[in-house]
Amino acid sequence: MSRRPRPHWLEPTILISSFLIGAVLSIAHHLLYASYRGTRSVGAPGSVESLRIVTIGNAFSALVRTSLIITVTTAYWQVFWSVVRHKLPIKTIDSLAGAINAVYELLSLKTLRASPLLVLLALAGWLIRVAVIFTPGTIVVGGNHTSEIMQSVFQYPNFTNADVFSLSGSGGSSGGPKPRNMGPPRASGTWAGPSTVLKRSSIPVAYRGLPSLPQPDLGLGSQIGFNYSSSYSLSFTGPTASCIDVKANDIMKNLTMAAGGCNSSWPLAAASCETVEAESSYGWAQWSVYHFISWTPGDGRNNTAVPYYNGSGLKPSRNLGALNDPIGPATLFLAFQSLEQPQSWSIINCSLQAASYEVRFDFQGDSQDLQVLSIEPKEFPLPTDSFVAGRFYGDEMFAFASPETRSAFAMMDIIGDLLVGTLHESAVEQEKKNMSDHTRILETKLAFTKEIYPIYRTYTSDHSADDVSLPFLKDAVEELVQNMTLALFAESTLLTNTTQQDGNMTDVTVTTFANVYFYNARRLLLAYGSALALALFAVLVGCYTIASTGLSYSHNFSTILRVAQDEDLNALIEEKDTKGQDPLPKYIGKAMFAAGGSEGDGMLRKRSGYAGPEHEALKGPGVDVRETPRL
Repeated sequence: MSRRPRPHWLEPTILISSFLIGAVLSIAHHLLYASYRGTRSVGAPGSVESLRIVTIGNAFSALVRTSLIITVTTAYWQVFWSVVRHKLPIKTIDSLAGAINAVYELLSLKTLRASPLLVLLALAGWLIRVAVIFTPGTIVVGGNHTSEIMQSVFQYPNFTNADVFSLSGSGGSSGGPKPRNMGPPRASGTWAGPSTVLKRSSIPVAYRGLPSLPQPDLGLGSQIGFNYSSSYSLSFTGPTASCIDVKANDIMKNLTMAAGGCNSSWPLAAASCETVEAESSYGWAQWSVYHFISWTPGDGRNNTAVPYYNGSGLKPSRNLGALNDPIGPATLFLAFQSLEQPQSWSIINCSLQAASYEVRFDFQGDSQDLQVLSIEPKEFPLPTDSFVAGRFYGDEMFAFASPETRSAFAMMDIIGDLLVGTLHESAVEQEKKNMSDHTRILETKLAFTKEIYPIYRTYTSDHSADDVSLPFLKDAVEELVQNMTLALFAESTLLTNTTQQDGNMTDVTVTTFANVYFYNARRLLLAYGSALALALFAVLVGCYTIASTGLSYSHNFSTILRVAQDEDLNALIEEKDTKGQDPLPKYIGKAMFAAGGSEGDGMLRKRSGYAGPEHEALKGPGVDVRETPRL
């Protein structure tokens, strides 16, 4: 009784170890990518730095593919040599041998009929190659943001500290803000206008709009390289302006009289020109046409909405007016002419008001977006002391208002300083010239309004806003006062300190942005899982084949020599085909072959050509059957 052969250890070891190595490398690839998930990328998406991890992933993918292909190939040759022990056409054997490396060999039905199991193993090898292609791309770099609610203490405009807003009170000077805590103002107090720091904060707003406000300090300094945005809402009390249209007939009549009434650009001129001496009026004789005029109304002694007395020749130059007037605590009039209809004038009244603001602040990187959610008007606390109110008038009255009101008056004083004055044509030396007196409205953003822009175009060659949708003047003035109020947040001197705001915490929504790694673990595990499942199938098939046959095969040339040592080969192959060149002759392709010979028939039978006895074939040229002497 013959003893059952035992398979050699090499091929089973390669079969199992290559599979285990592939599995370990797959897990290592997953752990590597998982360690990068959510971490910040040094470079931007697509940069060399961000693709470095993908390059490492490509290396893992190649190693896994190589390991698993070794597994499938090893199992494949075990089954192959088992299959070719049965008689098969040599051409079919060629197709089976090449299917593991040439996918087109799988398209042959003869190959499938010869060994469906080999076709499945070859197909598994090709599917593994395809599956692992997708694994490196399961990690990418992209922008990511995370949001959380934090709390912070904010500083607000400190309108109660009027000494940093205005130069009013006893001993006020124009050089800068007075020291604090100097006691109540004495009767000799005067109104000296806004402080230097307030001018530095507010005047640029009229020219360039809102400045860049600082983002709140939320303790994110350790996250260097991260961009973050913050958004929050604040409620506070501050000044605003309310602009309304007013009926112009009475005011324009007084303006006509004061201007001398000697030109057709002023309405109602015919009714008043004869009663006024032109040289003593505000409108000097050589000033022929007015386009714009802004003024503040008279004080408590002279309640009037015109900027000067008839025939006085006084120019509109006061920046504040009408403290105790029904007109308002601080009012600014703006009159403008329609260039298309010179006789048509419009007047708006912009009065100072206190209001409760609710503002939303949104910051993202270097950009900011401030939205005024609501403004609820309030009344200013005006001076009520009978001695002060009965004795002092005009600018002196502003110096004795409450601190909050004085701070607001200082801001309105800046508006008056920018706008009060006139735009007119001068007919000096027989030549008309566009002139401006005191007002700087054409230098500010208010020049780009529906009412003022046509006048602006006559003063400059800049027509950049011709096709732009422009706001109305009264809306622009209201927005200007609001923006000046919001700009106070950029000047720490004008804000409360944190001690004053202790306990007043505000919720801040912080969104942190960064280029981070995104890892799709499901896609990688699905790809590697499929490849490992196919490789495991090959392991099971290979192990079963080795166990059932008791033989293991290496894919070496010596294996082919030993398996194909049947002596009928020389009898089959003609002399011209002994070099093995392509293509395969048809008579060889159709010849039946069994590795080691099949039971009951140990010879090849050729279908064409010479097929003499074996001993005659062995005598053929090129065959040396002598024993090679040992060296």
